[in-house]
Amino acid sequence: MMKHIITITFFLYFFNTSYGQFSGGSGGGADIGGLSSPETFDLPVELTAFTLTANENGTVDLSWETATEINNKHFEIEKSKDAKHWLVIHTEQGAGNSNVSIKYSFTDQNTTVGTSYYRLRQVDFDGQYSYSNVLLYQNGESSTSPLYTYPNPFQDHFVITGDEVEIETLRLFNTSGKEISFQKNGSIDNMKEIDLSGHPKGIYYYKTRNLSGRIIKR
Repeated sequence: MMKHIITITFFLYFFNTSYGQFSGGSGGGADIGGLSSPETFDLPVELTAFTLTANENGTVDLSWETATEINNKHFEIEKSKDAKHWLVIHTEQGAGNSNVSIKYSFTDQNTTVGTSYYRLRQVDFDGQYSYSNVLLYQNGESSTSPLYTYPNPFQDHFVITGDEVEIETLRLFNTSGKEISFQKNGSIDNMKEIDLSGHPKGIYYYKTRNLSGRIIKR
C-alpha cells in the first residue's frame, strides 16, 4: 500500500501557563505557545521525531518518539482546519519519567479532503505544558514541503515553520515584485513569527534558497 510520509525532527520547548502566548492578530492569527516565553526552562520531554503518514484509505497515522521524559503525564493530539482553533482528538498517557526511547502512535479515522493541521501538546503532572511543531495534511496527502505557512490567509502575522536553513533565507515580495521589509520573531530556529502589520492587505510572495510560495493578508 502506498503511503505518503513526512517526518520532522525537533525538540519540544517548555511553556508555562503563567506566561503569555503569541497571538497573530485579532481574530485571525495562529496561537503558537512558547514563541514569546521570556525565560529559559529545563525541557521536560525530548521529542526526537513527529511523523504524519497519509494512507490510501483516507486515514492519517501520527507517530512520535521521545528520547527522555521528565514528569510527563500525557500527550494530547490537537487538530485544526485553520491553525487557529484547535480540538483535542486523542490523549495518550506518558511514561512519567524515562531515559530510554519510547514510541507512540495514533490513527485519525476522521479525515476530510482539504487542509488539516496536527500538533502535540505535552502535559506535565504539575499542569505545565509544551507544544510541538505543526504537521500539515492537505488534499488527502501529507505535505512533503520543508516549509509551512499558517494561517493563510492571515491578518497581521503568520508563522513559518520547517527547515531552518530555508527560513533563514526568507525574502518577501509584493505583487509588483518589490522586496519588502519585515520583522522575523522567535527564538526557535525552525519556527518564526513573521510580522507584516505595517504592510497593506493583499497577496505576497515568499522566496527562500530553494522554495517559493504565496501568502495572502486580509
